[in-house]
Amino acid sequence: MTNMKRITISLPKDLEETLSILKTDPHFMDMTSSQIIRYLLRIGAKAETRKT
Repeated sequence: MTNMKRITISLPKDLEETLSILKTDPHFMDMTSSQIIRYLLRIGAKAETRKT
């Protein structure tokens, strides 16, 4: 078990489909949905903090 906070989010259909597509990419194949979402959140957060 990890010490990360657990949250529940609802994904719109288009993001669900994007996640399914990403899972077929060799870079993401071995990742769980949670790992992919955390990865993308980090990228987005870094991009946003660079803008300010």
